[in-house]
Amino acid sequence: MKNPNNETRNQHQFPGLCGEQRTTAAVVLAWALAILSSSGQIFVENWQYHSIAEYAMSGAVVNASLIWLPSFGQYGQVFMALDGQNHLFVADGPAGYVREYTTSGTVVNSSLVSGLTWPAGLALDGQGHFFVVASGNSGTVTGTVGEYATSGAAINATLISGLSGPFGLALDGNGNMYVACSDGTIKKYTTSGTLVDAALVTGLNQPRGLVCDGQEHLFVANAGSGTVGAYTTAGGVINAALISGLSFPTSLALDGNGHLFVANFDTGTVGEYTTAGDVINASLVHAPSQIDGLAVVPVSPPPPLQISCTSNQVVLSWPISASNYVLETTGRLLPGASWLRLTNGVVVNGGNFLLTNQATVSSAFYRLHQP
Repeated sequence: MKNPNNETRNQHQFPGLCGEQRTTAAVVLAWALAILSSSGQIFVENWQYHSIAEYAMSGAVVNASLIWLPSFGQYGQVFMALDGQNHLFVADGPAGYVREYTTSGTVVNSSLVSGLTWPAGLALDGQGHFFVVASGNSGTVTGTVGEYATSGAAINATLISGLSGPFGLALDGNGNMYVACSDGTIKKYTTSGTLVDAALVTGLNQPRGLVCDGQEHLFVANAGSGTVGAYTTAGGVINAALISGLSFPTSLALDGNGHLFVANFDTGTVGEYTTAGDVINASLVHAPSQIDGLAVVPVSPPPPLQISCTSNQVVLSWPISASNYVLETTGRLLPGASWLRLTNGVVVNGGNFLLTNQATVSSAFYRLHQP
């Protein structure tokens, strides 16, 4: 059952008491899930202003100047990645730094990594490590990929070296890394730095942003041709012009729900598409300047709230991973209804929170709510 605020709630009805178990159990099974979904966030770099803005998934401005980056007398080329724990890592090309912020804009470390030569992409592996591609000096093969702990400690600052103008980086979650280079190729390595394929994809025109979807698909922003191409992680062509007519696309991001976001540098817009290439909104975001960097906080899949009836008791359970949600109840599902937070009696049982209530009312509604 959904309300206009995108909450799915669980109703448990009791004809009298829970003693009429057959009727009650049927109702319980019919309403087995309850959740308040996370809304997601879009972060966009404003190239001319050397700042980062926050937008809602609808494209509405949340904070036009969430983060102001220190000025080094040069514009832009800022790229971003998220760690899944509300931290935003920023590769600041002109400064040669990787900086760390919270997704609310608070500075964690403004010089997490320093001394890089034009960092132009980064990716996190979800295991406390991140990889940074540094383009090196223009016209040379001095590009590198370095590996660092999320604390900023160098693990191997030259894990990969001798690259020609690398300008994009992605991980596939299976121990592989993909690097876009100015020679029009995508190169594939293991995350330990071993070369797998020096020409996984060839014939590209200024490849920039890369992203993998976790299903062995690799998406490539082809800035020079104004396209996004789709490939398998083995190098097979799915559609070299999956999306076309773009304005120098530089960064890509996925929301975890089959939507692909594309940053267009020249027009300062972010477009939203399906991973099949269908247009959802070609101008979802309009930034006040050109865009290089883009990051999206995925809309979280809903954790389940399960409800069952045992004798005269109602048993609710939900996963420990949903610890940032609270359980609430109300007796009437109406606009402006008052929801009561339930905290007393919540226990941990295996991988779940459990709450057992006495069935003393004719009906009750429950929800998981993220404050």
